[in-house]
Amino acid sequence: MKMKRVLAGAAALAMCVGAVPAVYSSPAASLCAYAADTALTNGNISISTEDEAFAAASVEVTESWFADNDLPEWTEASNVKPMLSLVQGDNGFTADIDLKDQENADYEYKGDLKITYELPDSWDLSGGVSVCYAFNGKTMFVDTVAYLINDVEISGNTITFTLPYDSLSDVTEGDETDGKVNATRLIIMENSKAADFSALEDGVYDVGLSMFQNVEKRSLSMAANTMYRKAKLIVKDGKYYFNLTFNTGIVMYSPAFCNKIYAMDLSKSTVGDHPVYGVSIPGIVTEYFDDDYVKDFTFDLAKTLYAGMGVDMSDEELRAMVEPTVLQNGIKYIKNVTLDVTDSIQEDNTVQLGFCSDIMDSFYDKGVAGSDNGFNTTNVMLSAPVKTTETAEDVLPAERDLDLTKLEPIFEKCINTCDTNIDSRKIYTKDSFNTYFVPAWSMAEHRTRALAFPPTPKKMRK
Repeated sequence: MKMKRVLAGAAALAMCVGAVPAVYSSPAASLCAYAADTALTNGNISISTEDEAFAAASVEVTESWFADNDLPEWTEASNVKPMLSLVQGDNGFTADIDLKDQENADYEYKGDLKITYELPDSWDLSGGVSVCYAFNGKTMFVDTVAYLINDVEISGNTITFTLPYDSLSDVTEGDETDGKVNATRLIIMENSKAADFSALEDGVYDVGLSMFQNVEKRSLSMAANTMYRKAKLIVKDGKYYFNLTFNTGIVMYSPAFCNKIYAMDLSKSTVGDHPVYGVSIPGIVTEYFDDDYVKDFTFDLAKTLYAGMGVDMSDEELRAMVEPTVLQNGIKYIKNVTLDVTDSIQEDNTVQLGFCSDIMDSFYDKGVAGSDNGFNTTNVMLSAPVKTTETAEDVLPAERDLDLTKLEPIFEKCINTCDTNIDSRKIYTKDSFNTYFVPAWSMAEHRTRALAFPPTPKKMRK
């Protein structure tokens, strides 16, 4: 439940400084008076600006906390949701900042605001803090996006940063207006820290999950929004097992599903930075996405994409075009899987996993443009372990007769498009593995993949 307090005048300012309870204990909204030095302050937040024309009289801050499992709907946007995985445990919250005028009406403003936030004493900021700001924009079908604020000063448990605040501008698309930018929203999180596997006794742990393309830089994998940010770690007799759940993700404007996932056996030899063929240990899949759900998800996404491109197609035409591109060759999409990661733990305590994943789908002999069947790896950080009352027997799936020495035959023929273009795809085989292996989703360091844009539609809006 969100609470709101209204404070006004000099007396109210004194209350904000000395008597208002800290609002980080629960979702809250506070209203505090405008000070002469252009600082709007309450118990744990201060907002100021050097803009002499700034004339806001008060500020309302609405906070929603991870621990309460009641984050605002905008955090579910495909470009925002991955950011939530940067958090340590549930040490994070969103804040929506609304400026008010003397009449307590909305004060529309665009400009840089200096934000100083006092964070809970229980947070450990030795590993840093992630601060993101979100705003509405139009990129194809993407309505809400979030960016990290890189320059954040930390002093004890107080952070200071600059927010490019904008409640004034409209979102425009061509000659049309589609609401406000609303660059007024923040996500503030204690940075996740890799759990020390060796320090954990036997048992089942709830853990946080972050998927990084580069761990040191904390740059998220493009596939980060395909994994749920909470998972289970099972420790038993010196071995470590990882149970994870996949979301229906969106990557490069297309539905992204995982059809195979592997733990990388780092005890095997390598050629340079490239694991040798045969180090991929298949996981045990315990649940797949329903086929009809996959078709509906893909259709809904395509419909939104087409609308964003100004394309007018009937539902029947769109379904007829989209559905043949999913679930080809008997492929199923993984929802839950358990992996033995005992030999996949890297020096920084992250886990290296391998993927065979699709953006549009597996094509093999069909050659559907945009399919991303390349074998890639990613670095998964497990953080904030909390021991549960479950036992390993409760969580671990029954063992199956799996060939753990190499990929299944059909995936030996996977197409890797990471370092090639659409006209020159390379076959993933025993002989080509080391030649065409690249880290997962590394857009900055490798050639951009071919996008799966649809063919020219029959009807276009005028």
